[in-house]
Amino acid sequence: MRKRMPYKTPTLMDFLAKRTEEEKRTVDEDHVEEEQPSKAKTKANGDEEVKNIPPSYLVSVTYDGERGAVCLKLYNEAEQKIYLWYDNTGYKPYCLSDLPPEKVKEVPGIVNHPGFQQLEVVEKYDPLNYRKRLMTKIVAKDPLSIGGRVGNSIRDILPKAWEADIKFHENYVFDRGLKIGMPYKVEEGKLIPVEYELPDETVKAIKSVFKDEPKEYMEYVVRWLGLLELRVPRIARLAVDIEVAGEVATRIPNPKEAKDPIVAVSLIGSDGLRKVI
Repeated sequence: MRKRMPYKTPTLMDFLAKRTEEEKRTVDEDHVEEEQPSKAKTKANGDEEVKNIPPSYLVSVTYDGERGAVCLKLYNEAEQKIYLWYDNTGYKPYCLSDLPPEKVKEVPGIVNHPGFQQLEVVEKYDPLNYRKRLMTKIVAKDPLSIGGRVGNSIRDILPKAWEADIKFHENYVFDRGLKIGMPYKVEEGKLIPVEYELPDETVKAIKSVFKDEPKEYMEYVVRWLGLLELRVPRIARLAVDIEVAGEVATRIPNPKEAKDPIVAVSLIGSDGLRKVI
């Protein structure tokens, strides 16, 4: 007697599995030829150095290891497009030491470190002791030389290092005084902030509220207003909800393992998209 196999409810994974290699090869050749230039164009746009970018919102700052430079993502609301701008100022990773340059040179493994570039003397403000002090700036060729190689990083070799645990691209934001979410433009390769002017009636209303406060306090108020009153740009958004058939109905699936079969995926976009797969 033949044993009947238990019935299994089809899942999304079962549906996708039906797309065999033979079906993939039957894709229209003209369609493939149209797709390839599009991909190449996208790659070129992502890698090209943009010299001129219209006023756009700074939405992200990252580090591009292949280029060895900080990468800024600028969102242009009118075009609904993200531009990439790569730092061209020669900004390099670094850390600080309270030792004078001649003492730093005597520390074994610093100047002969493969990622070492140069030493500089800089003035920093010490907020704990309310005074300025001179520090030695150890400049490296790449971020990994400062703190990415366990046991062989410059910060590990120095007796004590400052600003060595800050991510390279975050240091870039701090040092350049960049404001995430604010508009910038690029002219002939140069990044320029686009000043946002508060409406006169807003400034008058705020000054009337804080009229009895010190002048220094008002300066901070106006500065923060410039950040908080800027209109939020229209950004395309997509909400994704994935339903899976878990072993236990009351247990939340582990996304790291992703072992449960997918039952459905729903998509809702800010452009009106409503779709369930």
